[in-house]
Amino acid sequence: MFSGCGKPSTNFSVAHRLCQSTQRKIREHTMNHTAENRLKLPTAVAACLMVGLLAGCTAPPAQPEPPAVDRSAQPVSLAWSSKENVVSEIQVEEQLGLAIAYVERQRKLTLVARELADGSLRWKREASVGHNPGGMRMRLPVFEHNGSRMAAFVESVKGKSERLVVIDLATGKNTSASIEVDFMTNRPVECEETWCVEGDRKSGEPVNMRYDMEKGRWKQLAGEDLPTPKKNPDDRFVGEGLSSSSQRGPGEELLSYARDGKILWSVPYEQVFDSYYSTDNGWEWTTFEEPQQIFVGHGSRIDYQYHPEGDAYVQDWNKDAMMVGIDPDTGKRRWAVPGADQDCSGIVETRQAQTRSTFVTCRFHQALATVQPSTGKRGALTGLEWDVAGIDAATGKERWAYDMPGYEKAVELAKANNRILGDQKYVIVPMASGFAAVDSSTGEKLELSHVLGDTVLCTSDRDSVEVRHIDGYEQTAYLRVPQTVQPCTRDTQKATKDLPLYAEFQRTGKDQQRIAVLPDRAGMVAYRMPDE
Repeated sequence: MFSGCGKPSTNFSVAHRLCQSTQRKIREHTMNHTAENRLKLPTAVAACLMVGLLAGCTAPPAQPEPPAVDRSAQPVSLAWSSKENVVSEIQVEEQLGLAIAYVERQRKLTLVARELADGSLRWKREASVGHNPGGMRMRLPVFEHNGSRMAAFVESVKGKSERLVVIDLATGKNTSASIEVDFMTNRPVECEETWCVEGDRKSGEPVNMRYDMEKGRWKQLAGEDLPTPKKNPDDRFVGEGLSSSSQRGPGEELLSYARDGKILWSVPYEQVFDSYYSTDNGWEWTTFEEPQQIFVGHGSRIDYQYHPEGDAYVQDWNKDAMMVGIDPDTGKRRWAVPGADQDCSGIVETRQAQTRSTFVTCRFHQALATVQPSTGKRGALTGLEWDVAGIDAATGKERWAYDMPGYEKAVELAKANNRILGDQKYVIVPMASGFAAVDSSTGEKLELSHVLGDTVLCTSDRDSVEVRHIDGYEQTAYLRVPQTVQPCTRDTQKATKDLPLYAEFQRTGKDQQRIAVLPDRAGMVAYRMPDE
């Protein structure tokens, strides 16, 4: 009948016709067909089976899937741009087709949503800066509930009062009744699949509230009902489960940690860092998971605490900033890196290279400067000795290190304020021979051309933005705003109108949406990724 499992024999057409005839007969028979019919069916069915075998043997082998098109060498294209002062991270909601961000105009804030496709405005809402410490960046915490993407923020009512609002991101409209705020509220943050806010009444009484997703309303919480408890009602959160107390003075400020609804420990902040360190001069905490969990924090001294007379003083960058690793179970310090500065004075991008077990930072081994308290001006650094290093988060030990340039070159680079955006594998480091790409895990040094294309993404720092509070609060808020991201040339790090290849967006993790929207000095800029 067939040769191996090769081409069909000439009996195929006969069998095929027999099969078709049999199928018609089967449809014509009723459930009470006779024994004769039942005896005839097996022969006919065999013919059908034979056709199936023949068809199975003669079908061509399954063709492999065509290889995916390598888009890395294709350029991105410019989709659209806007003209506005973006003061927050840009929230891209691809399913809703939106790019959402806070923007500032005439010292007022607006939450705007732009169409991903063309940048046109879909909706906008007046917003308030709230009463967060100035170093905390604006962000928009988002949750999905009953199929809707929702966000919470503090709304400004004609600059005279504030309301806590929850909106549907698709329309910008309220999903529930907003509530008037009669206390100095911070901006909403995530807490156990919903939002929480904290603040103080003018009398100093602390207020804590939580949004009930099911009932669609804000509920005031007593101290014992807080999802993450605090040692004192007026303490402020500085990290996940971490809070600092409001007491000030030698040894008075406490760092506390709460987990599973209870406070595990409280230790003096100066014991974690050093004398005169305080959260008043900023904070940053990160949790590392491997090989064991550890909290890594950055802190710095507050000048007015140890120079109260207002006289000129010498600032020591090796002693006035520090990174520490503390045990989550006890609060005891495991290690310290004096002079650590992950901002690297605006010369090197380090945070993108962080892994589950390592981080990269600059270290000032020596750097002295005279500061005039009356003006805040700092004189030139003297005796500058610093490097950039990969640090093991569990032990604080150095994995690799390279010297950073001397003072004059460092000032030149800092003034340029345009540095190549790092990625999860490489840190772009200035060396005596020029810039090099350093593997953040191993310290291996490579030429930039081996890692980067001709056009890359660079970042630039921006000055803080001044925003006014609502009526009744004289204090002006100074917002720490996100860095701008723009194309620049690899070898000169100067701005260019050339667009990077798709590979550059893959390298920097900016390829997660079909359209990437990045902050620029002039507004939002949207880049369209090449077609698949």
